[in-house]
Amino acid sequence: MTYRIPGFSLDLPEGTQDHSVLAFTLTPDEGQVFSIVVTRSPLPDGSGLTDYVSEAITTRETNGEGYALSWKKPYLHEGVEGFITAGTLESADSRADERRLYLLAGKTVLVMAALAQGMFTQSQLDALNGFIKGFHPDKTGENV
Repeated sequence: MTYRIPGFSLDLPEGTQDHSVLAFTLTPDEGQVFSIVVTRSPLPDGSGLTDYVSEAITTRETNGEGYALSWKKPYLHEGVEGFITAGTLESADSRADERRLYLLAGKTVLVMAALAQGMFTQSQLDALNGFIKGFHPDKTGENV
């Protein structure tokens, strides 16, 4: 399989599993930069997206990174089922807001995580919504 990314392609040996990580930064009109990371992971055999998301949240809440879930909602994006979550990451000297979008494309879990220092501003949330609108998961399962 040839894996294509802007700037290069890679011929993957048979048996390679794709756990891609793509990182982006967005700068809304107000100039408050924030980051978005998109990851791909195979859905574990015998698992569903609901279990995957619940386990991810529990792990993050209990591993000492200071994560707290604010809310979780079902989400449908271009006909692909998913969940969207909001949470916070806190340490002794900082606080960050986070939004995660989990989508199941074929047997691949796509996770889009956005992180802003402090609280998300409305312009950051608007930029994030624009980014999500431009995100088109492969519904055929051929490239996942």
